[in-house]
Amino acid sequence: MSFMIEIPDSAVAEMRLSPDELRVELRRDLAVVLYARGALPIGKAMEFAGLVRRDFERLLKERQVRRPFDQIELDRELGASASS
Repeated sequence: MSFMIEIPDSAVAEMRLSPDELRVELRRDLAVVLYARGALPIGKAMEFAGLVRRDFERLLKERQVRRPFDQIELDRELGASASS
């Protein structure tokens, strides 16, 4: 499924970013917000933002978003660490 959002030209002009830069920034911003709200798990938020884990975690730190671990995510993390 694809989703489109309209942004007024006047708002786009104020952002002073190229269309490609704007697309990247808005995807990252939305991914961070949805992750922070608990609407997306970290893997899906990373995918949506187009970032690898290390870069997404750095972005979360820059935005001062704490990483809450739920039990499923914690089990997944611990399982991945044990098999490494």
